[in-house]
Amino acid sequence: MAARKHDKNDFQARIKKISNPRNTTYYDPNLGAAIPKRVTRKRVRKKNIEDTIISAFLVSMIFGALGILIAQMVRLRFFDVPGPGLGAFVIDLVVGVWVVLMISALP
Repeated sequence: MAARKHDKNDFQARIKKISNPRNTTYYDPNLGAAIPKRVTRKRVRKKNIEDTIISAFLVSMIFGALGILIAQMVRLRFFDVPGPGLGAFVIDLVVGVWVVLMISALP
């Protein structure tokens, strides 16, 4: 299939179609995609970084709380080390970090 030659009239027709105020998009045959002529403010506005930081902080707090809860359950049920002490602290720390890593690795 041979491509037809484009001349000045084709170019002018393309410009006229693009500059038509009723069109919100125009099809660019070179790119093979519809190109928007106007972009809304909502699309241009950048995402608020503070919301992202707050949500990441809350998710990490939930993961940490869940890790500590599961670590204490494992310590009491399997290792039978009740009460405060260095052994309980080490077991809680190791199991808690392992649980948080496993939860955060889930897709």
